[in-house]
Amino acid sequence: MDRMVDHLFAFEGNGVVRDYPGNYTQYREALLNGLIQDEKAAHQIMVDKSQPKAHTKEKVQLSFNEKREFEALEKEKTDIRNALADSSLFAKDPAKAAALFARDAQIDNELVSALERWEILS
Repeated sequence: MDRMVDHLFAFEGNGVVRDYPGNYTQYREALLNGLIQDEKAAHQIMVDKSQPKAHTKEKVQLSFNEKREFEALEKEKTDIRNALADSSLFAKDPAKAAALFARDAQIDNELVSALERWEILS
């Protein structure tokens, strides 16, 4: 461990953390020789126990209705993409092809806004 560290935080209990510049062997020698008690060799940091712990983010799952909405939009998008993949649609009914393109773009916007809304709620 001496090769890996050059600075230690020694947790001594009762909320006392000692900041020691040096490796573990030097710290143990200083502790045995009584040099640790000198405030110039190491200083104490009192841990504030009154501060609340950091809030961890919990993963919030989508509700049943949100899942159903998302799946319906994805299914509609897949159906539109399959219809647009047929090249004969453009020759037969260009107005319908344009409407499908517009609806595809609208679905993309709805999906983005739904995902943003779900992200904010979580």
